[in-house]
Amino acid sequence: MYKVGIVGTGYVGLTTGSCFTDKTGGSYKVVFYDTDHDKINIIRELKVPFHEPGLPEMLHGGMKKNLVTATTNIKDLRECDVIFVCVGTPSNGDSSVDLEYIRRASKDIGTLIRTNPKYQLIVIKSTVIPCSTEDTVIPTLIKYSGKKYISDFGVCMNPEFLTEGNAVKDGLNPSRIVIGSNDKRSTTRALSLYEPWRSRTNIITIDIRTAEMMKYASNASLASRLGLANELARYCHSLGIDSRKVMKVVGMDPRIGPEYLGAGRGWGGSCFPKDLKGLIHLGEKLDIDVPLLKSVITSNEIQKTIMVYQLEKSLGTLNKMVIAVLGLAFKKDTDDVRYSPAIDIIKELKKRGATIRAYDPKATSNMVRLFPDIEYIESAKDALRDVDGCLIVTDWPEFASLTDDDFNLMHTRITTSPNIIEGLPILDPRKVTKFKGISW
Repeated sequence: MYKVGIVGTGYVGLTTGSCFTDKTGGSYKVVFYDTDHDKINIIRELKVPFHEPGLPEMLHGGMKKNLVTATTNIKDLRECDVIFVCVGTPSNGDSSVDLEYIRRASKDIGTLIRTNPKYQLIVIKSTVIPCSTEDTVIPTLIKYSGKKYISDFGVCMNPEFLTEGNAVKDGLNPSRIVIGSNDKRSTTRALSLYEPWRSRTNIITIDIRTAEMMKYASNASLASRLGLANELARYCHSLGIDSRKVMKVVGMDPRIGPEYLGAGRGWGGSCFPKDLKGLIHLGEKLDIDVPLLKSVITSNEIQKTIMVYQLEKSLGTLNKMVIAVLGLAFKKDTDDVRYSPAIDIIKELKKRGATIRAYDPKATSNMVRLFPDIEYIESAKDALRDVDGCLIVTDWPEFASLTDDDFNLMHTRITTSPNIIEGLPILDPRKVTKFKGISW
């Protein structure tokens, strides 16, 4: 039986730890550690401090079987065989990756293992720019532990490829597992830890620096595909072409594939913006020009407010208009509003003098912190009442049940150039008439 420590109880940490208790059939124990007492108290109450489908149930199952403990005392990680570092790596003001939480965690872990004769493997799960583990984590662990790297403790880089809203499935049945290590002993322990996954998952063992780059390369590739799809969709919109039909055929090409070709209101979330900016900053540091990555970010910024311009064209003006914004999270099945397109859309609506009535089934409390001055409604139907236009920003499944009866609550319905615009395909044309998509 392995005892696994998790440093950081955010989205990555809680999902990773819970998957270990669930996937291994009770043979692993997990200790969640965080300096945030509120988070730990929430976990002890069998709750999750953010919305992620299936995660509360999995956490509850681990707790019920006495496989999970949560603590604010790092000494409780002393007997762990493996310690995962899952702390945040936000962007600095210059777009570089902020490693302050990584440094703190490395210092605390180093101090913890200083007097421990037990060999422990430290696994970096946080997303860090290439060379960070070798240049920051390992030297910090050596300094504060007084121990020798490789012989006394091991270090691996194990990038996460979780998608918010689908993290439990991704954690239990990942498309690949990457283990980055510079020594055989660390690799062997990491492979042993992931033994329950090995029969159905492709496990790649590689050096640490390459493993770090794999995460960034994946996100840059996905963001670029979406960016291209959105730019092609702009042509389609101007020419009266349904971009969905175009990209469906494009995705049939085996060299391309169908994933991440859906046009929409632009991407957001905590990963794509931060990671692309981090790569661009690294390029500047290495004197490497990356015009494609820069243009992907610029193109996405343009895409996020196109819906506002389309609605303004339909209404003639947005000044003193009341607009319903349905969906605030950056994607469905999450309450995460970080870099959400809804932020830019709300800013643009306010700039043009509109009054906003917003609704989201999960993300309202997070958006209130950013926009305390707009009106938040408790249902989609009530948000539509007496408004002049509607923008559907997030494709929450409940929006698919909206009908003409709901939209007829609006002040007016425009037929020639509809004042109901969806940023992702969700409305059912059999139930709703007189609406349009951002590019369909």
